[in-house]
Amino acid sequence: MIHAGNVIAEAGAILTSSTQDIIDAEHAKGGKIFNQIWHAGRASHPYINNGASNFVASAIAIDGKAHALLCKAGYTVPRAPTEAEIAEIVQQFVTAAKNAISVAGFDGMEVRATNRFLIDQFLRDGFNQRTNRGLQGLLGQPDGNSVGCS
Repeated sequence: MIHAGNVIAEAGAILTSSTQDIIDAEHAKGGKIFNQIWHAGRASHPYINNGASNFVASAIAIDGKAHALLCKAGYTVPRAPTEAEIAEIVQQFVTAAKNAISVAGFDGMEVRATNRFLIDQFLRDGFNQRTNRGLQGLLGQPDGNSVGCS
């Protein structure tokens, strides 16, 4: 999970004692355990993200009610992030992945880029009306040096 991109109010942090107990138990049995990180984009809600506004490739709101904790409030209109904010999100993904492996001890990472979460929102024409480097800035450069592909 990326800060200000949470969609589950009760989602825990990677580095907790209960998470460490699970990782240690899996390793003790010879197993491998992976962690999944995401940014919910327009599906997140300021109510569960300390008031931080949600954003997506383009400012297009979700119809309906948010299911953030007990608020059941309408979704807010997200804003389109600047290229600098996109670079910051990329760095948050990188930092989260590094911490999950080198600090928490996970054996690998999954980046959730489906189910209409932020990365998927950049890939869909219905959500992405950008004309700048937004997608390229999020996924990496066309020379193959993409986030997570090293």
